[in-house]
Order: sequence, then structure tokens, then C-alpha cells
Amino acid sequence: MKPQELRIGNLVILNVANVNHYGQIHSLTPSHLLIGDGIKCDYCDLDPIITSEELLIKLGATKFPDGQSLLLNNRLIGYRQCSNVFYDKSTGINIQFVHKLQNLFYELTGEELEVKL
Repeated sequence: MKPQELRIGNLVILNVANVNHYGQIHSLTPSHLLIGDGIKCDYCDLDPIITSEELLIKLGATKFPDGQSLLLNNRLIGYRQCSNVFYDKSTGINIQFVHKLQNLFYELTGEELEVKL
């Protein structure tokens, strides 16, 4: 993952000793970051959380009446079957990973998307 695509509050997977843990970023520096309850790690120890319909529903999304979209915090999210990726229907921007969804939501609304897994 690239450090410039991450923000405080983003959810990521921390891979320690081949065991994956979900964690929220609490602090960022050029060389390392703090996850969860103060776990210091390098950027190379992180993996993105892949966006899925099940995960979007856990985050509070509901199925839109058209049967093809999800509604999350007043944003319509569609699914591109040809590329196997979700996208924001108003901007067309792909949201393959949860941290990208969080960042897009902030850029468009100026508010944090509250996510808890």
C-alpha cells in the first residue's frame, strides 16, 4: 500500500507473523504508522481490505430498489461485473478497497465515514 493513499482512521489489514488483523490507523509518519491500540508497524506490513457486498452491508449499506445498487450514507454504489469492482455511481470512481471508500466519502462530503468491523 502506498503511504500517500492512507489517512488517519482508515481501516486496513495488519499482517503480523502470517496472521491478519483488522486495524484502524491512528498515526502516520513517513517511516511507520500506529494501528489499533498502539501497534507500531511498517507500511509493508499492511494490506487493503477488499470491498465486497457483504462488507458494504456490514458497514450499513442497504440494497437499493433497482436490485443493482447499494445505498451507503446517501451514496449509490454500483458493481461492475466486467472488472469485479464496486464504484460510486455519481462519480464513476472505483472503490475496490475500504480505505479508498473512506477517502472518497471524505473528499465528497467533508465528513468521515464511520466504519467498524
